[in-house]
Parts: sequence; C-alpha cells; structure tokens
Amino acid sequence: MSARIFACFTIYSEQHRSHGIDPIGTSISKFAPMKNDTPTRRAKRNNSSNIPILSFLQALVQVESSALGATPVQRKTVQFSAFDGSSTRPPRDSIMGSHVSRQMNINAMVYALKEIHSLLLLPHNHNMERHNAVLYSLQALRQFLMMLETNKKTYKNEYDYNNENEKLRLECAKSMPFEWDPNRFKKAAGLYRQDVEKICNCLERQREVQEKAAPTQQTSLHEFNVMLYLETKLAESIGRTIRFHLRRIFNPIYGIVIIDESFEEEEEGSPSDDVFKRPSNMSQIIQMRHPEWYSPGSNSAVADGSVSSVLSLAVETIVNYFGFDTFFSEKEFVMPSIPDGFCKSAAAMRGIPRNSIGEPLPKEDLQAIIADTVEAQRFLAGAKACGFIRDLLHWPGVEEEVNRLGGWNIIEQCAKQFHSLRLGRLSPNDAHLAVFKNVRDFAIRVDKCWSQVKKATDECTQALDDLWIRFHCSATQTPKKSRKRRKLPPEVDIVRKILNEGLHHHMFPSIFEPEEAVEWIQMQNSDYTEDVDDEDEDDEGDNNDVS
Repeated sequence: MSARIFACFTIYSEQHRSHGIDPIGTSISKFAPMKNDTPTRRAKRNNSSNIPILSFLQALVQVESSALGATPVQRKTVQFSAFDGSSTRPPRDSIMGSHVSRQMNINAMVYALKEIHSLLLLPHNHNMERHNAVLYSLQALRQFLMMLETNKKTYKNEYDYNNENEKLRLECAKSMPFEWDPNRFKKAAGLYRQDVEKICNCLERQREVQEKAAPTQQTSLHEFNVMLYLETKLAESIGRTIRFHLRRIFNPIYGIVIIDESFEEEEEGSPSDDVFKRPSNMSQIIQMRHPEWYSPGSNSAVADGSVSSVLSLAVETIVNYFGFDTFFSEKEFVMPSIPDGFCKSAAAMRGIPRNSIGEPLPKEDLQAIIADTVEAQRFLAGAKACGFIRDLLHWPGVEEEVNRLGGWNIIEQCAKQFHSLRLGRLSPNDAHLAVFKNVRDFAIRVDKCWSQVKKATDECTQALDDLWIRFHCSATQTPKKSRKRRKLPPEVDIVRKILNEGLHHHMFPSIFEPEEAVEWIQMQNSDYTEDVDDEDEDDEGDNNDVS
C-alpha cells in the first residue's frame, strides 16, 4: 500500500505544480520565506524530478514489503496488514528458521530510522538548503496523507474537485494488483501521517533554532522527546527477537521440531545456514531446582525448565538494582557500593519480646522494619542474580552448546541496535536486554560483581533469617482453650507477608546436572528438617528460612 500512496503523492504534487499551486495550498513563490532564499533555489527545491525525501519513502516501502512474511488474514473483525507490521510472521520455537521474516523486517525498520536521523542531522552539517527542501516535501506529504485519511476537504482553490479525497483513494486502489477496498487506505495514511507530522515538527523546531543562531542543535528523536510508531514497533520486534533466541538456545522444545522450507531457500549458501536448524540440548546439560521447602508453583519458569525466563529476570534484577549506566557503562567497570549491614535498625534488632501480650508496635518502628527488609531483599535479589548468571555461563558444556547453536552474534546484533537507537524509552520491559550487546564484557563484570558481593550475600541472608525468628513469623495464635495463651502484635503478619513476598524476587534457582538435581533436593529437605527452630514451644508450623 505504501508504494501506491507515495507514487500517487508524487503524481498529485506534480499536477498541482503544473498549475502553479504547491501541494499544501499556497503559491510556490510565497511558500516558507527564509533567509537568503532565491527564485533559483525555490525552483530547485520544487523540482518534481528531484524528491529530497525519496530515500526516506523508499525505506518505508521496504519496511512494508519486509512485513509480508505472512499473507494478510482477516478473522472476524481483526485485520492483519503489512503497513503496520501486524502481518509479520512471528518466530515459533518449534519451527527452526522461523525468525527470518521478523529479522528482515527489523533490518528494514532500522534502515528507515537511520534515514530519519540523517534528515535531522542536516542542520548539524550546515546544510540548511537541503533541510528546507526536505521540510517542504514532508509538509506536502503530510497534507496529502491527511486528504487520504479523511473525507474532509483540506483546502479550497480553483483546482479543487468535488470529493477529491475519495477519488485519490480510488486511484490508489485501482493500482493494486487485485480488488482492494479504497477505504483501507485511510488507516495506512493515518499511520504514516502521524509519524510524518512528528518529523515535520522536529525539522520546524530545528529551523527556528537555526534562525535564532542558537549554539546547540537537537539531532535525534529522543532529544526531541518524540516517539514514532516506527520506533515503537521496532523496539517491540527487537525485544521479542532477543527473547526468542534466548529460548532457542536455553529452553527445551516440546513436541515435533519442524524446519521452515522458506528459511532453507533464503539461507542457502550462508556460512551458518544450519545453526538455526538445530534443537537445543541445554536441558541435557543443566537443570534448575529450588529447595523443596520453597515452591513457586507448577506453572513457574523453573518448573517448565525455562532457563531463558530466569536469565532474563536475573538480568533485569541486576539492571534495576545496580543501574545500567553504572553496571554496564562504556568506561572501565566501577563496582557499585555495598551496604555496610542489613536490618540494623533498633526496631529490627529488638523484634517481638517473648512475653508479648499483643500490644501494637509504634508506627515509626514498623516503617523502619519495612524499610530495612525491603532494602535487604533488593540487595539480595541483585546479588543472587549475579550468582545465577555466573553459574549458568560458566557451567561445563554451556558455552560449547551456545556456540553449536550459532553463538551470541545475532542476540548481540539486536541488542546493539536496541541500545544505539535508544529504544529502551519505548519498551521499558525490554530495556534491560540491551546488556546483551556484548555478552563477554557483561559476563566479566558479573564475575567481578559476584566476587565482591558473595560475602555480603551470606550476611544479608542471615539477617533476614534472624528477622524471621525475632518476629516469630513461624508462630500462630494459640486457641482460646489453650492454657498457655499467646497473643502476637498485628505487625507480625505484615513482617511475615513482606518476607514471604520477597522470596519471589531473590530466590533464584540453583543449577545442577539433571541426575544430580533430585539428590540435591533430598539433601536440602533433610538439612532443613533438622534445622527447624523449636526454641518456642508455643510456635506452630515450621521455621521457614526466608532465603
């Protein structure tokens, strides 16, 4: 559709210029007065054979054509189209090579985004003449797309026709190779118009700054705080692609594995054309397990053997605690500061007296206890995430299996694109995946981090265990008929809840060889049973370790 729209735009603009009227409804000689403008420059700018934004339009056409990985399908009221990327065939874990369609679409979107950035760099390169020509063309395109999008006439002059907008859509539909509803061009035109309008606004602001002789120039979309649909779609696609390849490498495949025939044809002759056709054997090398006393549920990533999900969560936890810029900067790695102690406030150290009669804790004490607990859990989550990643990447056989499946190259390529184009602002849930832009450096820094926090991790674990004991979190209220009646403050339930909820954030699984996992679970369960705290005869239930 984009090729028909932009071709129709070119013809439409040429027809209007032949009548002495520019496409945005004003006289060519009066359009956009600017400094040092001359009739020669205006003629060159408005020459229909020299379209300043031609490469940009071609890039958008390529984005749409690359999205034709699947035939547009209409089911009930859902319409999949190529112009918005919804028809791009998503990769499937059980089909080897099914990622090619999305990867081609990503490459096309990256090229289109670089074309947009090149337009924004024109003032920085002191090429204001071309900048003005580009701005004029984009303004004309914006006006044309607005006409396709709506039924309302956008301007009136002697060359305006009745219902001209409908006629434009009809002409676009006639150029399609098969029968096409003209109204389907409305949505496509509206989508392109939104992005073109935002780019126009950026260029107009640049020209205003240039005329004021300001010393600085904004040259990228994030500096303008502008978010294009093209950027949003690219961020979403790259994030999903990275997650797919992590699943392809680390997760087992359930069911029949199929090789995509179209992938074989497209990748024939490539030096690595067979690495994406190999199913992962990682489940035969490693297995994740929690101790039996802690069960996140049968639907958890650990229960499903989804190593990629745990790896992604570990990376996100590290970035959230240590910070991306601090932990993974381009400069030499500087180890983040480590807390001096954990749960050291007076209220946390005091706990609940044994002879408590259930009087509530002061509000200030409860706030201090909650703050201590949350901060300790945040550190423990970041530290244990480092430990999990270190164990995973250094486990015997893991590196060899990753290389057998094509290595980290395609993941690093996607992560570099995600980081260099600053797409994290558009897809916060995938922002942490940018650390995969250099897996080797990331692994080195994780190792250094773990060597520094390992001792503090043990101290933090012990501090949370002591907090559980001090507040009698294993205890329950004794029945009223009991001779030894025990009443606990209501704050005990709050502390117990916070400690239990924290387990979901810092209880990263341990890694073992598949045959050793069952033995380790039995050993952990045995040790846990022997270590149950029985110091308080009125406590009922087990004394669960919180870490």
